[in-house]
Amino acid sequence: MSDNTKQFRWIITIKENLELLFAEEPQVFVAGDLLWYPVEGNNKIRLAPDAMVVFDRPFLSFVELDQLRQQATERAEQAEQLVEKLSAKLRELGIDPNNLSI
Repeated sequence: MSDNTKQFRWIITIKENLELLFAEEPQVFVAGDLLWYPVEGNNKIRLAPDAMVVFDRPFLSFVELDQLRQQATERAEQAEQLVEKLSAKLRELGIDPNNLSI
């Protein structure tokens, strides 16, 4: 964390330039003034580096996770709609969709 506005500007400048430097690298995560917990489950060990670059990040960002959750929800809804359509069609044909055997 910065002690004054001049230091804050330098932190932002460094962090933004690191983002530009690694913009084409999807496995690189750049952060600035981020409270970091290096040991999972232990909130006593923490650091707040002015700028941090993580290579080969083994995780997805919250945005990426949210996008994946949305995609999974949409696909599940689509699958459910298809199951309902198929069940309705089977009932039209006189077949009980809940009692199918192969």
